[in-house]
Amino acid sequence: MNCLSEFPKRRIAVLGDYFLDRYLDFDSQLAEISLETGKTANQVVDVRHSPGAAGAVVGNLHALGCGAIVNIGFRGDDGEGYELRQDSRSDGVPH
Repeated sequence: MNCLSEFPKRRIAVLGDYFLDRYLDFDSQLAEISLETGKTANQVVDVRHSPGAAGAVVGNLHALGCGAIVNIGFRGDDGEGYELRQDSRSDGVPH
């Protein structure tokens, strides 16, 4: 028997830290030398984010077809907490 065939029947609790992973994309062709530091200043052209830590575990369990997922943890009541909640909802992950 394939262990994933039983996954839709499983109920799994995920206890942990839920936070937002943020990725900054930059274009190296737009880089310039900082007048203040003399070091390269990269120009951010896009910002991406997704659930991280326990949020990533929950997302993976959901993608594998786990029957029920119970989240146990804290999420901030700020802008990043809002983005984390929205990212989870858009992925179809319970929150």
